[in-house]
Amino acid sequence: MTLSDLAKISQCYADGGRYNGVQVIPEWWTKEATKKQVELPGRENEDGYGYLFWLQDGVFSMNGMFGQQISYFPKYNAVVAIFNCVVKDDMNNKLIKNLLVKAFEEDSTEEWDKKLDDYLKNRCEKPAACEALPTVPTGKIFYMTPVSDTLAKFMFPASIIPRSITSSFAKRPKKNLDRVSFDLSENVFTVRWFEEDDEVIINCGLDGNPRLSECSIKGYKYIIWSYAYMKNGKLNAVVKPLNTLSTQRMTFEFSGDTIKIQMKSTPSYPEFIKGNAEQSSFVRNSGKFKPVIMKGLDWVLSTSEMPTKFKRMASAEISTKSGPI
Repeated sequence: MTLSDLAKISQCYADGGRYNGVQVIPEWWTKEATKKQVELPGRENEDGYGYLFWLQDGVFSMNGMFGQQISYFPKYNAVVAIFNCVVKDDMNNKLIKNLLVKAFEEDSTEEWDKKLDDYLKNRCEKPAACEALPTVPTGKIFYMTPVSDTLAKFMFPASIIPRSITSSFAKRPKKNLDRVSFDLSENVFTVRWFEEDDEVIINCGLDGNPRLSECSIKGYKYIIWSYAYMKNGKLNAVVKPLNTLSTQRMTFEFSGDTIKIQMKSTPSYPEFIKGNAEQSSFVRNSGKFKPVIMKGLDWVLSTSEMPTKFKRMASAEISTKSGPI
């Protein structure tokens, strides 16, 4: 689903269930769904919840995971749809109230326009380029070591698409990424691996221009946008599966017959889980044990971002070299 699709849903409810002049949802339902049906504790005279819609200050919204949100503002007859990749919903609410809504104000000042421009610039990542070709062990296959394999399974298998931030909770591989190999050309760094029987091939632009790749994992197709650059002597890749909400940042360390790959996600998986845990009744009611519980959870979650170690097996050489797709 695209931003445009989300905006159309909100606009349809704003128009009483009509889309392009055709009644596609009963008008009575749109009125009931966007009317307060449930009162929020301690805020009986203010906000509430309808049927799948949150209500606040005359605005109705649908909130999804990691910053997906659609809102209708009757005052401005305007719809806002956001894919923002945030861990906490209140970050989106502040963005809408403090910045985006100012775009509808007739008395919007240069100060607010600049704040909005700065925000948009910060959200747009400018791809970096490699000044020189990195040293990459091509023509070799690397396998995950048993220790790294065990650590990676604490939360979920190491994969290009973590369970927590994929747009689809379709079947996920039960095994970690493995059988890693690399190709290198003048402008493209290619990394390949298998997740069970599915081969993942990612082409990373080295010249400041991202490349697109396609792969299928457990029957779900992904289009991947990626580029790579050198930083502090390490090769870094920014990997964005375009049909998910996440961005993966991969760091590669090459040393003889050993490589280490570190993967971190935006939004942060550990932050998301810890934030939910702190709000749970179990943790809130754990008294003096709360610090111990949170410390243990913090350690377990940290394993998801630890470097994963791979070793080359002498008998596993790539007989034919194939370039980027």
